[in-house]
Amino acid sequence: MGASRAVPTQQRSGNNLMDDRLSVTPRGSLWIWVAFCSALSLMALHTEAVQGDAWWDFTIGRWELAHHSLAMINLWGSHGIGQRWVNPEWAWSLLLAFAARGGQAAWFGILVIGVVGYCAGLAALMASWQVNPSLRVILLMSSLLMAQGAWVWTPIVWAIPCAVWGLWLITRLRQVRAPSPAWRLALGGIGLGVAWAALHPSWILLVVWGVIEGMLLPSWRRQLLWGLGLLVMLGLIAVSQPWGASYLVQPLLGMRDPWVALVSPEWTSPMRHNLALSLILVAYGVTGAWALADGWKHTGWSRVWIRRSIYWLGFGVAGLYAIRFLPYLPLGCIAAWSTWTPPRSMAWLPPKFSAAVTAIGAGGLLLGVIIVWPKGPIIRHVSAQDPVGITRVLADHGYGPGTPVFNSLALGGYLEFVGLRPWIDGREDFWVTQGRTLAAYARAATGQISRVRVVENTGLHLAIVTRMGKWAWSLESARWTPVWQTPQTVLLVAPGTAWPRSGASTGRGTPKIWRI
Repeated sequence: MGASRAVPTQQRSGNNLMDDRLSVTPRGSLWIWVAFCSALSLMALHTEAVQGDAWWDFTIGRWELAHHSLAMINLWGSHGIGQRWVNPEWAWSLLLAFAARGGQAAWFGILVIGVVGYCAGLAALMASWQVNPSLRVILLMSSLLMAQGAWVWTPIVWAIPCAVWGLWLITRLRQVRAPSPAWRLALGGIGLGVAWAALHPSWILLVVWGVIEGMLLPSWRRQLLWGLGLLVMLGLIAVSQPWGASYLVQPLLGMRDPWVALVSPEWTSPMRHNLALSLILVAYGVTGAWALADGWKHTGWSRVWIRRSIYWLGFGVAGLYAIRFLPYLPLGCIAAWSTWTPPRSMAWLPPKFSAAVTAIGAGGLLLGVIIVWPKGPIIRHVSAQDPVGITRVLADHGYGPGTPVFNSLALGGYLEFVGLRPWIDGREDFWVTQGRTLAAYARAATGQISRVRVVENTGLHLAIVTRMGKWAWSLESARWTPVWQTPQTVLLVAPGTAWPRSGASTGRGTPKIWRI
């Protein structure tokens, strides 16, 4: 062996990766980097506007807290009232409504838990999978770029940390041999699955990972025991969820309709979205394949290498399929790079200096988070796309709460929050079954059928749509009259519709910002 390889950097054997790899950080300093990355994300999020699905999630949770009951049927929108509705995010809705009682700081705390849980989970997973300590900091920092789309007030902000810790639990369970820690990990995994299932349909990933780990176990007895554990978890999820076994069907058979990708950008492929996301995927594929090739030279077709390759490939395919799966890419990066042996030349930075610089940076960012910690009402500012003041305008012209309106899909949640009845909102899984509402909207939005005809078939006489969008242009060309607008939205009235209604006050007053 040459002089440059005089000290072995890694010892591999069979299915285990026992490494003595070089590190630029001493033990424990990775958690300083966790604090640094968490603070870095939160500094950029403290002014995040409430928008999108968070509005209807909160609206549903607010109703459920007020009535002390879960919504088992649809009570919102201008049609489909009373139809059965399986809400796969019921716990998240309750969480938003309950946290709203604590003001904006409580809602921001939800983001804090998600961000810190995600970064800490990545650190624990990298330690468990024996990723080289020098690489852990690099992977942790790069994960912020790939997970940037997860930090919004939707259940994905907690579903992603659940996924990280779920993968850690299920792989740790496979590694242990002693009965006592095995039972604790098994109970922890089942508990996480039950809680995750109440937050988001992505809990099905825990089952998928369980199948992967179980199939690669060395004996059929352990495979049988593993399979029984997965069945127990599925049974407990079915029992614990309000809809029972039908809830299990939601993530399995209630897959996204082909029309969803046409109206929801998060379900489109990153390769068709923009250059930056495409480059992230290309870098993921090239670097991961290189790391796995290096690992294969040392271990061959070991079970560990096969598992890591499956995870890397699976997360890569998911990220290529839709933008919403990009936050899972760091898990694939960890899987691929856990098989790589770094050269000794990487250890160029003194560990104590690295730890000191990291500690100073993390402390400064945490101080910044404390300074900008939000205070006051929960809605610091509403997204510019939402028609703030629309209810006041409608009320002044004779249209009170509960008025049905046609709308752009992105505005549906906010309109429900302020008490109107929109034609469609972000619950795509429900609208797919309601008279093909989603299909009609998607076909009209993409120009396959007449937009004006779709609106006329709804029987609605008011429309709140994006101001400079195709819906507004089509309706104005059909002589719908714009009567009120914000920088990004416009209210249009159908031909022959009274505006204002007879006897209504025409004083518009000051647009009202609805606060929780």
